[in-house]
Amino acid sequence: MKAIVERRRAAAAAGRIETERCTACDTLQAAPRETCAACGAAALVPAVLSGRGHVAAITTIHRAPTPDYRPLVPYAIALVDLAEGVRMMGHAAPGLAVGDAVTARTHTVGERPLALFEPAGDTDR
Repeated sequence: MKAIVERRRAAAAAGRIETERCTACDTLQAAPRETCAACGAAALVPAVLSGRGHVAAITTIHRAPTPDYRPLVPYAIALVDLAEGVRMMGHAAPGLAVGDAVTARTHTVGERPLALFEPAGDTDR
């Protein structure tokens, strides 16, 4: 599991949003895991996601979980339904609302690369 999380972080540091795809049933994995959530196969390979989607939920964080987050408070976290069919959580640009079209880029908090969702500039659903 640690290797999967480290690979995802390295991808984010390089500006990519990655997950895993099962080669047995072609299901994308939302959470890092060593076996497929759909079929149980241990045949997972890296898959790059577009980062495009729509905001499903959003909340504002008022208390920093670590010292690195103190300068950001308050900040927003969004759940986004990505075009590939998985739901992903990440930081949200100010002013985003449920239903907004977004695209992800990576930004760094402390030394950790994270997804940041920003307006996509289109309103197609």
